Amino acid sequence: MISFDLDRNSLTAGICMHNGCRRAFTLLEILVVIAIIIILASIALYVGQKVITGSRISQTSTVLVTVSGIQNDYTRETNRMPTDMSDFLTKAMSFPASDKQLRSLPRERLTWSGGNVTGVIDAWGNPLRFFPNTASGGTYYGRGPYFQSAGPDGTYDNSDDIYSFAPQ
Repeated sequence: MISFDLDRNSLTAGICMHNGCRRAFTLLEILVVIAIIIILASIALYVGQKVITGSRISQTSTVLVTVSGIQNDYTRETNRMPTDMSDFLTKAMSFPASDKQLRSLPRERLTWSGGNVTGVIDAWGNPLRFFPNTASGGTYYGRGPYFQSAGPDGTYDNSDDIYSFAPQ
């Protein structure tokens, strides 16, 4: 057997030179390594979820700003306010500039029927809401028409909702 040990008590390459025995990891050492791996994986998963949620919030905010701009352009051109989301989409598609802007949204943010856009959805797959007036659930926001996403939890009218403007 080849050995590079300097004294009788040193171990090299996991081989005990006294009795020819092999040194192995203890069960405790293996459990500690597994625990560390689980902790690191949990941290990575948590951070990954935060990054994904942040990205979806950003995507949804961009869609909200875009449809709000389309609505503003439509209202300025026609001097009329759509009554709901369906009315907004139907009327916006009848104007070339608005239709072009609407179709510039990512395809996965639109719902389609027969080549026509029938809805706009957020990054979680929930339909956007359109409020032509300033009231929502009895709360007065003091703004003109706006769009609303249910946000990450998919439930409307709670603290994680995303708006086409910042509620006051």
